[in-house]
Amino acid sequence: MGAIFISYRRQDSQATSDRIFDRLSQRFGRDKIVYDVESIPPGMDFAVYLGQTVRASSVVLVIMGAEWLTAAREGKRRLDEPEDFVRREIETALAQSKLPRGPIIIPLLLNGATMPSGADMPPSIAELANIQSLPVRRNPDFDTDMERLIRLITPLVVPPPAPPPSAPPPLQSQPTYAPGVPFPPQRPKRKRGWVGTTITITLILAILGGVGYGWYRFFGPGVLAGQQYPAGVTSAMIEAPVVDAIKQCTTAATSNPANCPQRLSDTGTHIVWTLHGDPAAGARAPYQGNNLFEVVGRYTMTVSYLGYNGPQYRLVSDLYDAKVTWDPAAAKATLASLDPYSSIGSVTLSVPRPPAITDVIAKAYTKAQFTACAAQKTYPFALICPQFTGPNTYNLDRVQFSLKGDPTVSARVGYESSTGFVHVVGTFVMDVTYYYNSGSPVTYEDNGNYDAYVTSDNGRATVIYIAFG
Repeated sequence: MGAIFISYRRQDSQATSDRIFDRLSQRFGRDKIVYDVESIPPGMDFAVYLGQTVRASSVVLVIMGAEWLTAAREGKRRLDEPEDFVRREIETALAQSKLPRGPIIIPLLLNGATMPSGADMPPSIAELANIQSLPVRRNPDFDTDMERLIRLITPLVVPPPAPPPSAPPPLQSQPTYAPGVPFPPQRPKRKRGWVGTTITITLILAILGGVGYGWYRFFGPGVLAGQQYPAGVTSAMIEAPVVDAIKQCTTAATSNPANCPQRLSDTGTHIVWTLHGDPAAGARAPYQGNNLFEVVGRYTMTVSYLGYNGPQYRLVSDLYDAKVTWDPAAAKATLASLDPYSSIGSVTLSVPRPPAITDVIAKAYTKAQFTACAAQKTYPFALICPQFTGPNTYNLDRVQFSLKGDPTVSARVGYESSTGFVHVVGTFVMDVTYYYNSGSPVTYEDNGNYDAYVTSDNGRATVIYIAFG
């Protein structure tokens, strides 16, 4: 669980800050909240402690009351002092938030306070004025505002549940579909007579004539002309710099990073990309001649980010197009470009099914993921879990989930060769009990269909997404 760092000024907001701390402690635990000097170990240098603590935090809350900007000591505004604790906390948080997996900063405006202009702040913290804030009002609105804050930060503070560290031993499986058959199964192809064959050949020739450049670009003059790879060169050598570059692309903190294949249509901040599977699996690397290769393959990533409506989680899987040059003298392959695939015509790759993900293993990890999701005590679910809309969470104290039965007992397992996903499709039933600060708990049954996406990460089965609907 990531920490929550609270920045506030006693002179400005002591009483309300204490209430915020108490409410967050009830939900996430007192040991996960960094609040006031009581949290600083004796003998620890403040600057060192501040940097380490903010870096380890998932969220930094900046509490701002009516006197946050103007609070003074001996006639001098405290924010103008370089050694002011509040100013240093915000400076550190702003710097850390720009790093990959850095904390999210959320200003909390107390009791009708407004965000000061950046021009009225010291230049080192002026960008705080551009960050979207949340209101925290007096009673009777305090509970409502705190629940909104807690719903927003819960997916950031509580990590996604993980399956057990080891998979159950592989057993003899009875697959719903034969291994290697695309999911869902394709209907058997009918045999064509000579008329159908003639029509098919005519259409193929027309397509090659109309979009010949697209096919030429993918298969390249080397293949069409019968050229072979240069002596000593293998496809693994050509694909290696492409895979390294795609791994490096996951460190980008933007939605559409340059020289990378991934694209996110939504807008947001605190973007974190995670690569899944092997982007070289099923890739094509035709030789274009003149020591130039073109590599076309598929990447799969998940991306978490802070969007307009709070934390978001997306599955992004698409084709990439890379150019690689070969230096015969150095016997070295070098990446020249890496982009989303955008050639004329479509390309369908066949990604081999990871041998470690049998039907039994896929079901076992899906069941383990559901069990981990049900073990949560907060709402909403971690974003990897199936999302559903519960009752009003106003004044919610805690929530308990109880999985009813085995969600994989009648599930179907199939392999999608064009993407490399093993799909586990079934239904689940879960009891959800909401406990409120006052009154009796409320229990209702939630159920629905799901589609679990399973991939192989470093030879280990991983559930990366569960679609619900």
